Amino acid sequence: MKKVLITMSIVLGVVCIIAALGIVYFNKTNTKKEVVTPIENPANKTPIQMCFYQETKTSRGLYDVSWVKMSILDNSVSGEFRYLPAEKDSKIGTFEGTVGEVDKQSMSRTALVWWNTFAEGIKNREQLQIKFGEGTAVAGFGEMVQQSEGVYIYKDINTLTYSQNMTDVSCEDLNNRILVEKYIKENIQTLSPEKPTLGGSWYITSIHLDTDKKTGIMKYEDGHVQGGALFSYIVKDEKVVITDIVKGDETSLTTKYISSQNPWPPKVTTTKGSFVCKETPVTEPNKINLKGTTVKKIISEREYCITTTSEGAAGSTFTTYSYIAKIEQKLAKVSFILRATECMNYDDPKQTECLKERESFNPDTLAENLINKTINK
Repeated sequence: MKKVLITMSIVLGVVCIIAALGIVYFNKTNTKKEVVTPIENPANKTPIQMCFYQETKTSRGLYDVSWVKMSILDNSVSGEFRYLPAEKDSKIGTFEGTVGEVDKQSMSRTALVWWNTFAEGIKNREQLQIKFGEGTAVAGFGEMVQQSEGVYIYKDINTLTYSQNMTDVSCEDLNNRILVEKYIKENIQTLSPEKPTLGGSWYITSIHLDTDKKTGIMKYEDGHVQGGALFSYIVKDEKVVITDIVKGDETSLTTKYISSQNPWPPKVTTTKGSFVCKETPVTEPNKINLKGTTVKKIISEREYCITTTSEGAAGSTFTTYSYIAKIEQKLAKVSFILRATECMNYDDPKQTECLKERESFNPDTLAENLINKTINK
């Protein structure tokens, strides 16, 4: 009997020990942090931001502009599209709709949206299709039919013409461009370096920006006369500051290390005649060329015959430029002599500044602007 009691006591002790160990283990396991797998919340997703911009110079020296901003989340898209032709009615507005998957053949996506348009003081709601991908975006245009009052849809979505070939740009750059243009339009009365006439008020007719150089050209009128100015700007914390502004336009010679040897602007003449251009071998740019070089060149869809001759003297190069453009049945001609200072004569920072100016200077653009201004008067 005594042995049985001892055996039972041992068993009971073992059971107690096992129970105690179990309680300890249970407590330890319950003190561990519970691992929770996060569930993705669609509301926390960040939309993809995309921006595209297009600017084309017309034969009259004006600019056709289009841009689009898109915010994409899954298959939903919203944004803004502005179609701003230079000599036609503009159309602007926000949009919202859906966007399809990537077409593996064209590597593009298609957004089908409702565009809340504003044109000529009238608001409408229009169907709009935008294809984008590989760094470009194009808008689809076609015949529209009225679905209901103020609502228009494509008559046949399969026969659209795609134009306004916009290129992808930084959304920050596009936003800054919009800020600068808005600021100038709202403050032209105080920004203009000249006063309006006959009690009129200036209003902006066009603004052209170089976002890399942070410079621009504005044109304005008061109902009686036209004016223009060249300006520099900075944008900081969404605030615009015009750092410099002078009277002038795209025909002004604004370079610091390249100057004219004649009164500026040079005179443009027009005569009747046939366009004949005898080309000669081309020499390296910025090299002395006493014999001269003549080449044919297309500038903004217009054919030019360009002759250049150059000579060096006293640390400078003097180059004579002669441009002849074919304009319908007439020829437009302009010539000018420019002096380019030898950049290596300077120490930095002027030397670097001079070299950058020389690299970016384009006499073709200058000549084109001079001719356009004359023939479009």
